Amino acid sequence: MIDNNNLMENIDEYISEYINNNFKEENNINDSLNNLNELISFCYKNEIYLEMLDLNSIINNNDKLKITLKNIINKLDKNLLKKINNDIIINLIINYANINNISNYYVNTLRNNPINPYDDIAQRKLIERVQKGDKKAKELIILTNERLVQSIVNRQRNKLNYVSLTNDDLLQEGRIAIMQAALKFDLNRKNKFSTYAVPYIIKNIYLAIYKSSRGIKLPFNVYYKVMEYNYLKNKWFAEYGYYPSYAELASLMEISLEKVKEIAMINLDVISLEKEITNDSDDETNLLYYLSDPKEDFIEDVIFKTEIDTLKYRLDKSKNITERNKEIIRLRYGLNDGVYRTLTDIGHMYNLERERIRRIIVTNLKLIGYDKYLNRIDNRSLVRTK
Repeated sequence: MIDNNNLMENIDEYISEYINNNFKEENNINDSLNNLNELISFCYKNEIYLEMLDLNSIINNNDKLKITLKNIINKLDKNLLKKINNDIIINLIINYANINNISNYYVNTLRNNPINPYDDIAQRKLIERVQKGDKKAKELIILTNERLVQSIVNRQRNKLNYVSLTNDDLLQEGRIAIMQAALKFDLNRKNKFSTYAVPYIIKNIYLAIYKSSRGIKLPFNVYYKVMEYNYLKNKWFAEYGYYPSYAELASLMEISLEKVKEIAMINLDVISLEKEITNDSDDETNLLYYLSDPKEDFIEDVIFKTEIDTLKYRLDKSKNITERNKEIIRLRYGLNDGVYRTLTDIGHMYNLERERIRRIIVTNLKLIGYDKYLNRIDNRSLVRTK
């Protein structure tokens, strides 16, 4: 082992001397990786912590290191990334790329992810920390798989005809799914975490869209079929220029013709009865006006008539109300002739103030337990003048 006192004073020189004496300059990618792995082993044995040093300075001062890093970046692909399982090597590659303004998909993947997403061993160690409750590991597992979430969100958004949520909302659902998958991932399984996480991400995205897209909720499995129906219908139109028939859709979806027709009915847009409609005379009204039949009683009219009949019955049977006060109530609500009088009109008949008539009505309706219906009966009066 090198003397530590001398090492701390001349650390850059020792590293440069090692690189010049031991690095191979061949273009073989395996030799380039071996160069870096042996450098890290050398530093480890001599208690040199590369992560605490100025990597830019080390790269700029060593031509053989530059050649090695350049060779790796030029041949960087998915398979090579799987072999890079050391954080220091990743940092060296990123620093060299930054110095020389190099930007490509795989370099950016290393830049954007604190842990190499193609390194299955590193991912498993991170997931193990997540399952033990490490908060920092939870943040890292989400950042590491951000590109996976992004690609699935884009693919599902393009697949669906209409999505009521923003892209950020869907990304957030995908991140939640990554965390759920990490907590349930079995570390003894041989499959990759990304493969395991994909169904979780898709399910969360569909559930989020399902919860926010319709005023009338459907069972999730039915809603999924509706989305598949819309996707296949629009895809057919894009390819052939016309919408497919029910029989063609049944064949595509591998379900019966009756089921397709049922899905088509469910897929119809929901329109509010209060939707404003302008007719030829520029008068604004709502859809309910055109759907209603004026010859038929509304349910409110039936309820109102029942309440009036009940009021008349209770009033006739009451022994706690004087005949004059009974007559005032009858005049107010038209219990005798169907004509509703105003408080002012009744006041003129009995030479009383309008407010006095109102108090008589309220007080006496309480005696027969009918005061709670007072506002409803007043609002439904056929003639109402205050």
